Amino acid sequence: MADDYNRAMKRPQGPSNDGELDKLIAGFLSTIPLFAEVTAAEAMEVIRLLRRVDLAPGEVLFEKGGPPLAMWLLGEGCEVEVSVPRGAATRPVVLSTLEATQTVGEMALIDDSPRSATATVVRGGQAQRIEATDFEALRARFHPAAFKMIRRLASEMAGRLRTISRRIAPAAEVSPSLSGGGHAGAPLGMGAKVTPEALASVAQFKDLPSTVRLALAQKLQQHEVPEGAVLFRQGGPGDCLLVLLEGELALLRQGRTLARLAPGSMCGLVSAIDGGPRATDCQATTTARVLRLPRADLEWLFQSGNRFA
Repeated sequence: MADDYNRAMKRPQGPSNDGELDKLIAGFLSTIPLFAEVTAAEAMEVIRLLRRVDLAPGEVLFEKGGPPLAMWLLGEGCEVEVSVPRGAATRPVVLSTLEATQTVGEMALIDDSPRSATATVVRGGQAQRIEATDFEALRARFHPAAFKMIRRLASEMAGRLRTISRRIAPAAEVSPSLSGGGHAGAPLGMGAKVTPEALASVAQFKDLPSTVRLALAQKLQQHEVPEGAVLFRQGGPGDCLLVLLEGELALLRQGRTLARLAPGSMCGLVSAIDGGPRATDCQATTTARVLRLPRADLEWLFQSGNRFA
């Protein structure tokens, strides 16, 4: 990757320098999954984000609980372990091992939460570092490349969350009966329309410009669900995400409650992002009111650069 990067950064000679350089850089970026959808016109903005660094074996890129300052794109030969500590006397639990062309620490580009794990270099080599502040400046301009990178990062994180979820609570081949005698029933049909004004009172939407809420209102549907209703089942299609407005939802696997969701929570987001099967059952433990966003419309929001995406 380092040689490709150096060739891409060497300005070609001739009257069409800028266009040729953009194409060369875009060709280099297209070999890296994170930048696969970046166009030649967007390539120079992306390449400006990269800072080449040399990683050494044993180097700690970040620690659990630390600040989210940057992410790394691993080069040829690099290997990084992501782990969580279990105590001073025991070895940490390794969540994943990342290699060339994969990213580590990407949540730094998405939110300001403390690190949820520790990343340690196992095998050294060259990598590209992207500072969170640099990416935020690109995202603040609503540059198309930033949205494309976020979409790719979201898909990768969805896959990792599935792996971690299976380790924590292995899935059964067939989802067992739900608590309270719930049953799957029919999928949510056409719901009530949502107004842009109504979205202004919802935590995820209240800070968005009115024009963005208008676009969202055309895609969202509101549903009232009774206590005991099952909104989706483990193994079912990831056809939508849900935002809980009122009531409580429970996520279950093999009869075990993994989480109880309060108003303001989203659920079904991983399947809505990657299109994979549902990892849990979702049941209303009280009468509830939810907003439903179909997966196809979530994808449209990403592709159109909507701020909610």
